[in-house]
Amino acid sequence: MLAKLKKTSVMFLVLAIFLSLSLTFTGCKEEAAEEVAEEVEEAVEEVEEEVAEEVEEPVEEVEEEAAEPVTITWWDWQAELGINLLDALFAKYSEENPNVTIERRELPYADYNTALKTDLAAGIGPDLFAMEPGAPTVALVNESALLPLTDYVMNDEEWLSWLGTSINMQGMYVGDDIYTIPIDVNHLPIVYWKEMFESRGLEVPETVEELIAVSDALEADGIIPLTSMFGEKWPHVDMWVCLVRGADPTGDLLDRAVAGEASWEDPLFKEAMQAIVDLKDEGVLPPNIMELGWNECLDLFGKKENAMVYAVGNFGLDALPREALENEEIGTFPMPKLNEDAELILTGGVGFGLVANANGKNIETAVDVMKFMCSPVAQEAVFDNMSTPPGNVVDKKSPIPLFDEMTRNQSAYKMGYRRIDNPDLYSGLSEAIDKALLGGNIDDIFAELESLSQQVNG
Repeated sequence: MLAKLKKTSVMFLVLAIFLSLSLTFTGCKEEAAEEVAEEVEEAVEEVEEEVAEEVEEPVEEVEEEAAEPVTITWWDWQAELGINLLDALFAKYSEENPNVTIERRELPYADYNTALKTDLAAGIGPDLFAMEPGAPTVALVNESALLPLTDYVMNDEEWLSWLGTSINMQGMYVGDDIYTIPIDVNHLPIVYWKEMFESRGLEVPETVEELIAVSDALEADGIIPLTSMFGEKWPHVDMWVCLVRGADPTGDLLDRAVAGEASWEDPLFKEAMQAIVDLKDEGVLPPNIMELGWNECLDLFGKKENAMVYAVGNFGLDALPREALENEEIGTFPMPKLNEDAELILTGGVGFGLVANANGKNIETAVDVMKFMCSPVAQEAVFDNMSTPPGNVVDKKSPIPLFDEMTRNQSAYKMGYRRIDNPDLYSGLSEAIDKALLGGNIDDIFAELESLSQQVNG
């Protein structure tokens, strides 16, 4: 276009010079001068019209290109984020990007990973999808199914400022690369009915031994002391990890065992496993603990048939009785530590993690959606719908004191990474805890885990 404009301008100048010379050498009269002026003016108008047409055409093309509709497919299991929140997030993104449509598909958690793996392998997987940090994410990374996000995030100062200290969370990474974007951050304490403790003169327990003593008093009055959704497998792994990390003086024993650099037959691992078995045998956990799921546990708690539930992260606070929350009838405390010498810690990290399909059809738009989810606008929506600050970019107070307490606890206590970043060892550990709770020999169980570790790590 510029070349054409230059050519037109040159032609116009040549015409003007020619007319001027004609006037000079022929001594044309005043009428001739007026005629020349009119011709020059007409030539200028023609050039202006031509330039306007040339400029207008590409602008219209850019506008049409920007408005081209894009559809982003999104999968999740909705266990951690309510549909109201997702609707709010999608609506806020659409306000700024009206040409982008986000199509959401919800699957039952039990079917989620299998369906996702099948569709990704077939090349028809979603652009964006929820993913648990740890073993499930690592498995997809090993299959080159997830988009590495390190360059996108680390080269974007605005994105980095929104993430704040969350950028250091282990759950975002597999190896040295970022794959998971946190929508919310949470930790996993025990929630309890304050009145059940206060009326019996019970103190919040800080050790497993104290938890057993508290439970004896509750059980004597026909109250189930502690429930946990062991039927869903992940909470009993979290409990064991919490006990190990709090009692580990080195701070990295479990990580070294996962990497094949430490033995799974370490006495600390066995002591933590025995503690979980003791909680079941001493009646702290109900006999049907391995059959209970999320809904059953919260239902029992809501009816005040049990005193405590583990583990209720930020994502589960809205499932607790609202009136009781407003009246400050519910409190929280960390999972009790293994022994007096251990440290009270909270397990947690990335609550709801979002990842991108490495082979998605709309990668750049998908990444833009991910960035938006970390923005103050989106995080305000998380706060408003979940009633608890999700990370570091929202400076709000909740109308529910417990929710602010949960947020303060994230800095008051040491946070321990709760995942096992190896799919085979994670499954092996989950099965090992099941075997121990069913009466299996703990020495034999960890000998099997050590053998599995040697197979996995070579």
